[in-house]
Amino acid sequence: MHVDVARFARRASVTVGVSALLALSLTAPSSWPSAGADVSHASIDGFAGLRLENVAGRVGLDFRQGAFRFGVSPDPAAMTGGGLCMLDYNNDGWLDLFVVNSYSQADVDRWQKHGALPRSALFRNTRGRFRNVTHASGAGLSVRGQGCVAADFNGDGYTDLFITADGQDKLLWNNGNGTFTEGARAAGISGYGWHTGAAVADVNGDGRPDLFVAGYTDVNLPVPGSAAGFPNNYAGVRDLLYLNMGRDKRGRSRFREVGVQAGLEAARFDHSLGAVFSDFDGDGRPDLYVANDGDPNRLYENVAWPGGAKADPAGLGFRFEERAASAGVADPNAGMGVAAADYSGDGRTDLFVSNSRGQGHAVYLGQSPTPAGPSFTDVRAGFATAFGHTFTGWGAAWTDLDLDTDLDLVLANGAIPITNLARNAEPIQVLENRTAEGHPSQFVDGSALLGVGNLPRVVGRGLAVGDFNNDGRIDIAINTIGGRLQLLRSTGAHGHWLEVRLARFSPGAVVTAVLPDGRKLTREVQAGSSYLSSQDPRVHFGLGEATSVSELIVRYPGGREVRRSNVPADGIVLFRRQPPNARVARASAVPRLPSSRSSGSESPYLIDGCTRADLHGHSVARVWDEAMLDAIRRDLPAPTTHARNLFHISAAMWDAWAAYDPKADGYFVTEKHKAADVQAAREAAISYAAYRLLLWRYSYGANLRVTFAELTRTLRSLCYRLDFTSTEGNSPAALGNRIAAAAIAYGRKDGSLERLHYADESYSPVNAPLVVGQPGTAMHDPTFWQPLALDQTVAQNGLAVPGKVQTFIGAQWGHVRGFALPPSKKGVPIDPGPPPIGTPEDAAYKQAAVGVIRMSSELDLANGSTIDIGLDALGNNPLGTNDGHGYTVNPLTG
Repeated sequence: MHVDVARFARRASVTVGVSALLALSLTAPSSWPSAGADVSHASIDGFAGLRLENVAGRVGLDFRQGAFRFGVSPDPAAMTGGGLCMLDYNNDGWLDLFVVNSYSQADVDRWQKHGALPRSALFRNTRGRFRNVTHASGAGLSVRGQGCVAADFNGDGYTDLFITADGQDKLLWNNGNGTFTEGARAAGISGYGWHTGAAVADVNGDGRPDLFVAGYTDVNLPVPGSAAGFPNNYAGVRDLLYLNMGRDKRGRSRFREVGVQAGLEAARFDHSLGAVFSDFDGDGRPDLYVANDGDPNRLYENVAWPGGAKADPAGLGFRFEERAASAGVADPNAGMGVAAADYSGDGRTDLFVSNSRGQGHAVYLGQSPTPAGPSFTDVRAGFATAFGHTFTGWGAAWTDLDLDTDLDLVLANGAIPITNLARNAEPIQVLENRTAEGHPSQFVDGSALLGVGNLPRVVGRGLAVGDFNNDGRIDIAINTIGGRLQLLRSTGAHGHWLEVRLARFSPGAVVTAVLPDGRKLTREVQAGSSYLSSQDPRVHFGLGEATSVSELIVRYPGGREVRRSNVPADGIVLFRRQPPNARVARASAVPRLPSSRSSGSESPYLIDGCTRADLHGHSVARVWDEAMLDAIRRDLPAPTTHARNLFHISAAMWDAWAAYDPKADGYFVTEKHKAADVQAAREAAISYAAYRLLLWRYSYGANLRVTFAELTRTLRSLCYRLDFTSTEGNSPAALGNRIAAAAIAYGRKDGSLERLHYADESYSPVNAPLVVGQPGTAMHDPTFWQPLALDQTVAQNGLAVPGKVQTFIGAQWGHVRGFALPPSKKGVPIDPGPPPIGTPEDAAYKQAAVGVIRMSSELDLANGSTIDIGLDALGNNPLGTNDGHGYTVNPLTG
């Protein structure tokens, strides 16, 4: 996205202030709200006969978004809002609608003269007709709103609303009587800035919905020397993750922000917009996908901490590992909206990401996950003809418009930057999935068949799909910048249908409909998706010619299932309660063992009846050294980080050994203990110290799931219990846990910036990036480093590196408390002196530079020649030269 903000010198933001029963299935009885679909039993023929008609005005949705009402101004925050939420706030079975409003800073005075600033609006749905209840409900917010998400955060059975804004985000608590009360700050949500997308899921498996908030751009922090367009010429805003800590005395949830601890970006923040939670790797845990504007998109895989939150020093019980590049979904374009669903019908989640004009939208087909994590195939080329490259896409949703069993795609478009509301308006697009017509995964532009050409063009932003009149056909709501709300009613679809409503808010629940012919249709309950919006909280199935569902399966978060057989079509099925203990913490990455308190062993940390694995003559310390080296091989190359870890793990294991020696001095812990079997005690203490510290140190590394699995497998192979987490008492295991805790505490304060995932922003490159894909470059000072800008970066061990522009690493390491180098206030323990070849004016410098340029020009992928960089080929240089020929034998180990 490119916006001219030269005249937008300063941003000013306005701040305002279970008893468990089996599921009961009800299929559209007379008491259940329904408009009575007129279902034809004729054969299904795609979009034939299907029509979309804007009925917003006719059904009472009189809303016009407030941005640029008095003329267009260069205000990017006013150009990017426009979210909306479908919800049933009063639990009457009819979809209500909340619409986010905004305004331009240039228009504030004129709005005040007209009475007040624009407010977000809430419309109550009564049997298909809407009434504006904004004032009576207290839901009207005069903020520069961006998006919203609808969720029952406190589990009282009433849907609350979270609103993102340019300024202070808002949380509207549903009081259960038709009114709302704002309470973001009181709930612990105090983040201030330009926030956009929001999504909700139970990320840690404790049964409470948690909240992700996407950060966008800080227009008060321009990037020095940047030649990029907006927003990348300004600093990004950190994404936030709020853990739901449970209800307070008033019955409202409290939240704790843990984004960096959980593994989200810690520095050099992206410019994030749309976001969605979905189980991309099929492990039952919600993963997170974030669309970034001009930065590579992110996919955070949710990895369980072995032993759960109790065993996690951070108390989270999970980590998010960023895997977009390795999964094949790190699209580097101007990502806006995102939709996640199984459009291919293979049971795996697929992805759509809308991009800016001329870039082409991204479409990813979900594959079977690898042992390391999710996997996708880029299939955007097959969609390019249907989409074209003329429009900028925003809100999007997969939905079965023609009720033929497969998911179609709807997309709201609108130009950016906005210079003229009329000229910047663009058409809505609808792509028909032709799978049910015998053309698997083939999509065609069906807009003309639906009569979309007769609809007004809009500066579209937020889009949500749902069945507002309960006739089984999916309708489309679109919020527009500076324009009127659109509600596109769908008519003419001839297939049968089924909708599933879960009485309790359960984001991440998966609903599967098994058709009489054996086909399985899978849908996932989501809260927050598209572009800054929330869809119909019910799950919808088009059934084609099927008049019933052979089996309907609801799998709740936590893994418990409810099944119903022979469910008639053309109705709404309500699951009133979850099954017993449905809301239980998810299993860890490894099976849980019986509680150590029930163990009959005199050493409660030992696994009863366990036979230790053959160590092949190695010591226990050597076993953990090998596990650590495996973790290093899987991780991104980071010499300073790994060197620090190698030393600290060695020191921790030394402390465990030294505790049973009367003369040896410890490094982190200096305790002294006695044991009847000193070797056994040392091995236990060493193992727990190494295991706990390795888990912590590599919890932000690459291939996290595999590393966690190896570490837990290693501990169990030594017959030690994973669930022994106590630091109390004199047992060797408790000692090992104390040593690990001491090393972790030491590492938080040693200057390495571990809390920021070792990212140091104290160094800013003097030179702008060299864009490798473009000819030429400019340098401010050639004696300083110039970062490279690459579409994709792969590390030396083959791992994909997130981001497009190289980042400087290691600036802080000269100040880290080391073990072999002298301390230095300047951060240079050993000063190498001035550059040996002088400055750019010196002949030696020019000669070396020309040599580098010449050799670089000779690089050719077609040239099959290689250079041996092994230890037996390079190195062993005489002092002051570079003509050594390596070592025939390792000089240290032989």
